[in-house]
Amino acid sequence: DVLSVGQDVEQATPLNPDLRDMICRPEEQAQINRLRAEHGAAPAYEKLIFSAKESVHKAYFPLNHHTLDFLDARIDLDWHSNTFVAHILNPEPAPRIPVARFDGRFLFHQDWIFTAIVLKAPAIDG
Repeated sequence: DVLSVGQDVEQATPLNPDLRDMICRPEEQAQINRLRAEHGAAPAYEKLIFSAKESVHKAYFPLNHHTLDFLDARIDLDWHSNTFVAHILNPEPAPRIPVARFDGRFLFHQDWIFTAIVLKAPAIDG
């Protein structure tokens, strides 16, 4: 029923500012700035993006045996539903299993950030 799973847990602490440009694409940084304007600075938004990308890697690598760089995926957060969409921008050139997008979920709980992706196997008629 499931083709791949990716999950990650991180401490909800700020990401080292020196790593921000290595982890977060400009579109993600703009998204983080909007979230800070709407909800304040408390959540570790950059660490959430990091964790989501770790889940992407853990779901993508077993399918295609290709390591994605942090900037090879773009995360779009839906803060109100605790979900995210990961768009694969630089996939494996000849993927065994083409994947352009993952849908995931996230949760802040106490001092932790949890992210997870479950890629369901396609239904086969037969």
